[in-house]
Amino acid sequence: MKRFFPISFFLFFLLGTGCAKLTAPVAEIPTPFPPSSVLIQEVSTDAVRGQYILPSERTGKLPGILVIHEWWGLNDQIKEEAKKLAAEGYAVFAVDLYDGEVAADAKRAGELAGGVRQNPEAAVRKMKAALDYLAAQQEVESEKLASLGWCFGGGQSALVGTTADPRLKATVIYYGTPITDVTALAEMKQPVLGIWGETDQSIPVASVRSFEEALKKQQTPVEFHYYPDAGHAFANPTRGDAYRPEAATDAWQKTLDFLSRTLKR
Repeated sequence: MKRFFPISFFLFFLLGTGCAKLTAPVAEIPTPFPPSSVLIQEVSTDAVRGQYILPSERTGKLPGILVIHEWWGLNDQIKEEAKKLAAEGYAVFAVDLYDGEVAADAKRAGELAGGVRQNPEAAVRKMKAALDYLAAQQEVESEKLASLGWCFGGGQSALVGTTADPRLKATVIYYGTPITDVTALAEMKQPVLGIWGETDQSIPVASVRSFEEALKKQQTPVEFHYYPDAGHAFANPTRGDAYRPEAATDAWQKTLDFLSRTLKR
């Protein structure tokens, strides 16, 4: 029997949350959901670790979403995003690709992200194990899964989206590295939502538009949104220098609409 634990009601203040070095103080994250909104189970197996999160009130089986963290690791800000998704009626697995470590500075974050990128097969194994965990839960509609990630996690969401997993019905990429390998790209047949900042210095818009055109050419359903005056990590509320609240709010609503269309129909 799985045991779930109500979330604690807390505020937190994080330093260094994003995919590039901070140039301004971070902002305080908005108040989290009340503890009654979701239930959380800590998961740690030989194959994968992370958090499994469910809405506390639910009927029937739920679509599942694999959430993938930024280059800092599975920190409190990403856990809050996962809780927000669960509160919308999804079973969520927030995967930890760093085996418990959360970077305290950009140097360490770069090292951790680089280590994962150098061994993509291991990362895919962990993400697939997370999908397997989701699919095995009695609360989850096992054939209706999606992946969603930001920054480093956006690139990983794209990566797992090229594995031709028939359970994956949608891929969401927030300013992650585009897929350029033609063979891998051909396996990305499920609908793809992309969220991008037009002034992103880490992910040039030109490369994103090439990615978009390649997906359209192979008839992959694609929905990309570009936000002017928004750069990298613009949807992260703890990034005082980069955060763009209006764009982030709009992107989040588009994300919820996309997931509803692809997973709840």
